[in-house]
Amino acid sequence: MVELLSQRAYARRRGVSHTAVAKAVRSGRLKGALVEIAGGHLALNPELADAAWNANTDPSAQRERRAGGSSPESLPLVRQQPLFADAGPPTPGGGNGAQDSERRRDYLRASAARVTYQAQLAKLTYERESGKLVLGDAVRAHAFRVARAVRDRMLQLPDRLCAQLAAETDAARARALLRAEIESACAELARLPELNLDG
Repeated sequence: MVELLSQRAYARRRGVSHTAVAKAVRSGRLKGALVEIAGGHLALNPELADAAWNANTDPSAQRERRAGGSSPESLPLVRQQPLFADAGPPTPGGGNGAQDSERRRDYLRASAARVTYQAQLAKLTYERESGKLVLGDAVRAHAFRVARAVRDRMLQLPDRLCAQLAAETDAARARALLRAEIESACAELARLPELNLDG
């Protein structure tokens, strides 16, 4: 059977202040871990309390408090008399402090990675909506259409000019005909639709 702990003993076991545990009890975050004992007093089942604490506590809020930010935990509370004598270190089967600490670190790392990913995704969405970024697929498709139009127009030049250039004996006149046709093709290509930035 798991040894029940007072709020103060559980706070020492968890490595947090007594006021943090009292606040968690008052707010109902540890409701499933509370056990009523003789005299109407409440005690905590440490295994259930650990599970409830991890499930119902925001790790980012804990980091802010440890960094020195003001929190309700720093406000004075009504002094509560301990229900039990010091329970001492966790009993076998009551949880391993090193494993709990490692699990908390893993959770915090995963949470930080998730928040970073969400921030990067939000930034990319914002930049796309503001027109700073466009979809790579849209750019590639547009570039392909433009390159194909240029190729097709350039390949039409020999068929359009071969008879005129073959009959022309003046090199300057042949060059002027060729230049005029190339400029006409370039002007036509310049009128191609622009890339649609709306994706």
